[in-house]
Amino acid sequence: MTIKLGREKVKRLMTAVLDKHDRETGTVIIRNQTPSNYNTVANQLTIISNRLPELCPENFSPDTNGRYLINPTQVRDAYDGKVDSLKDHIYEACFLFLHNKLSGDCLEEKKQLDVLTETEIGQQPISPEPIELIPPNTLQAWSARKQRSLMFISIVLFGLLLFAGYKWYTVNQRLTTLTHDMRILPYKPSAAEIAALEGVWKIYTASPQARKWDTGRYHKTVPNMMEINYKNGYFVFNRYGPAFNQDGFMQLEAPGIVSIHSRVLNDSGNMASPKHSLMVLEKSTSQLNVISASWNFDAEDNRIIGIREVYIKKGQGTLAEIKNSLLGTKYDRVLQWSKPNQQRDTIVLTNHRIEVIDEKGVRELVDENSIVLKDPDSTLILKVDPLGFKIKK
Repeated sequence: MTIKLGREKVKRLMTAVLDKHDRETGTVIIRNQTPSNYNTVANQLTIISNRLPELCPENFSPDTNGRYLINPTQVRDAYDGKVDSLKDHIYEACFLFLHNKLSGDCLEEKKQLDVLTETEIGQQPISPEPIELIPPNTLQAWSARKQRSLMFISIVLFGLLLFAGYKWYTVNQRLTTLTHDMRILPYKPSAAEIAALEGVWKIYTASPQARKWDTGRYHKTVPNMMEINYKNGYFVFNRYGPAFNQDGFMQLEAPGIVSIHSRVLNDSGNMASPKHSLMVLEKSTSQLNVISASWNFDAEDNRIIGIREVYIKKGQGTLAEIKNSLLGTKYDRVLQWSKPNQQRDTIVLTNHRIEVIDEKGVRELVDENSIVLKDPDSTLILKVDPLGFKIKK
């Protein structure tokens, strides 16, 4: 049976149902077009509707096939004013939900709704005897369960927040201790110091002269190219050599004093041949002498050595290795230097005698006197050329 009320009265009735639900449960239903938002109200009305054969047997026969089911879409459509009539069990369930009473003599006086004003819906008592619709305290139990759930979630979230705060504090303390004990970033470089250090450098080092297997090691030097970039208070670099590459970082320990930490790059990613150097930035020249605790990089007998290296700043730009170039051999490395003016230079790195170095004053800085051995060995560093080769200077 369908009860025709008109769209406005159907909407007012369902609005009153939703308002009462929100007040009693403490949950605000989002009243949009999503049917699932109305699930809880539909379930409550269905519980009431299923008891109608018990409460009003003369008008509602026992249900055997879900006849009195009320779904969320029906609730939504009634609230939206899309329907002008309600099935009798929906109407009666709504009335019972609002007043906890039947509408007069069950359905005989249901048309009293026609004379109710909008403010009277949810307030007008009709039947003198209250009827128990839902098991006692069901709505209160639902509300209590929800409150307990919210309290549990709040406690869990608070615990997680405390744990996250504790982890942040311990990690921050470890980082603070590590930074202090290892003197990480003790000094912030100035703009002038950053400009002086950033860029592309050429480096000469005499480490080949300390490789015993090389009979032609006399006065041999190895040129490297390095690209240095500033990054959050420190510097990172890539250093290219004929036989292997290195990477690492630099930091200023004090105004003008730079410590340089590097390692040889390898396929395993492990730290190989760590190297430490000290540089002093000097305003008057782009050529700087650096003292390094390094290695002779001898594949057969890799020894720690002290060595002078000469850094010569060449300009700005980026370096990139050219693979499979026809310009180099297996002992060479070919690079491309991309400059800010879009010009590109090709650079071939290979070991050679110091006598062919073009830069002024460098030869004397990377000769046999530029190396200090950890363990004295009078046969390792050659003072004269045993092969008798002479190169025109």
